[in-house]
Amino acid sequence: MSYQSRNQITADYEIATRGRPSCFVYFGFAALLTALNPELQANWGVAGAFGLALLMLGGLRLANIQAILAQEGEVEPSVRTAFSMLCLANALTWGLFAAWTVPSSQEWQLLMTLVLNAAISAGALSSLAPDGPLFTRFGLLLNTPTLIALLLVDHEGTSAHAMMVLGLLSFLLWYGHIQSVNYRAQLERDTHQLEELANARERLEMVMEASDLGIFDWYPDQGTAHIDGIWSWLGYNPAGRTLTQMLSLVHPADLVAGRELVVTHLKNELGVGEIDLRLTAASGRETVLRFRGRVVRRDPDGRAVRMAGTYQDITRQTNAQRAIEEWEGRVQQAEKLNTLGVLAGGVAHDFNNLLAAFVGNLELAELDLPADSAARANLVEAKKSALEASQLCDQMLMYAGKNTINPEEFCLNDLIARMGQLLRVSLSKGVHLEFDLQQDLPGLCGDPTQIRQVVLNLITNASEAMADRGGEIRMATRKLDAAATSKMLGHPVEGDHLCLVVQDAGCGMPAETLSRIFDPFFTTKFTGRGLGLAAVLGIIKAHQGEVLVESSP
Repeated sequence: MSYQSRNQITADYEIATRGRPSCFVYFGFAALLTALNPELQANWGVAGAFGLALLMLGGLRLANIQAILAQEGEVEPSVRTAFSMLCLANALTWGLFAAWTVPSSQEWQLLMTLVLNAAISAGALSSLAPDGPLFTRFGLLLNTPTLIALLLVDHEGTSAHAMMVLGLLSFLLWYGHIQSVNYRAQLERDTHQLEELANARERLEMVMEASDLGIFDWYPDQGTAHIDGIWSWLGYNPAGRTLTQMLSLVHPADLVAGRELVVTHLKNELGVGEIDLRLTAASGRETVLRFRGRVVRRDPDGRAVRMAGTYQDITRQTNAQRAIEEWEGRVQQAEKLNTLGVLAGGVAHDFNNLLAAFVGNLELAELDLPADSAARANLVEAKKSALEASQLCDQMLMYAGKNTINPEEFCLNDLIARMGQLLRVSLSKGVHLEFDLQQDLPGLCGDPTQIRQVVLNLITNASEAMADRGGEIRMATRKLDAAATSKMLGHPVEGDHLCLVVQDAGCGMPAETLSRIFDPFFTTKFTGRGLGLAAVLGIIKAHQGEVLVESSP
């Protein structure tokens, strides 16, 4: 909208607002003059006609002013024209009435008429100053009939009165012109400033929107805050929302940290404060907002009375950073496991070769001994121990992924069912096993012997974790599509997958222990060897699978 249009709108509304109180002043002044002049009372018909006309014009002016004030935006030209015509009609009617009273007025009554003329002119000057041309016409129509009447009526002193009216009229017209020019100039400056302010606000809003920033303005002493747009960001209806309601959406841990930071900042110990808060959106998802601001006003005692700043939705950045950290952790874990695997595989391979020679020599020595030799029993025990050591080497090779896989297609449910008795026998006292096997599972291509080892190791590990308390171990099988598998693993995969779940009611593990459970020779049990879960990981990796663990103390 142009300056001219804005100026016209402002002038229209201001003139209407200023002119509203004077709508019935003309009728009141006419009634006053009539009441003070007996000769006017004698001509009650003419006086009544003037009074009725002034009353009707006052009512029409009031209705017109109400219409102007009720409009939004620019006033319609027809309404503006009607306003001008009613003002001029009011002025002319009063001017004619005042001129009609001149011949029948005494000295003091004539002075009263001139005073009322001056009062109306002054009021019109105040209300119509924004529109100089309208005031000029108004002043002429209001005072010219009285001036003419004074010049035509042959009364003593009327010439002086006429000169007074002429001087007053000249002064009003000159002063009205000055007022109009000054008003327009001031209005132009004010409108220009408002335009600049509106443009600055628009630029600020565009910048804030483009940068995903919001504004907050907080009054600590009052406990009130204006947080621009936050409810819409979170998906709530903003009507009637309070600061307390917003704080109820903040994660409890963040709320404690936030209070500590705010207290420190309000004590003037920090320049600019910054904190990330997790809030619950209307959809239930967690939204992370970063608030950054500082104290902008303090009272004479140094207490903070106002704090302002910005906030930004950093949910995507936070999730991305979290994903990066998770991937870095996985990479580090994979590198560690790979290094341990290479080391364990090399040691197991070399040790297996030594054991093969050792067992061979034991068997040769056994052949050379008589059947009744007492040393034969010792050789048998030595061979048994060597074979157990060989089994440990095989488990280390499984962890390293260097064991030989003999793939064939089999049903995972059938394999578990055939192991049922063996699994129950291996359970600790007070522990029982429940199966939840999904029917119609697709076939699994892998080494059934190694998968059997995985099942046995998982059940044994779960049972040992519950040895002191007893309880239930639940083993389940599920078929997952690509979407469900991707969601569970945290990265995209293709095709259907089989999922084997073993759930126990043990005491749980802290994060430090959980991060090491697949390390070879790491165990939390005095009698353990620390190769059971390591072998599980190696076998599953060799079958192109993944192992996920969830636990908490």
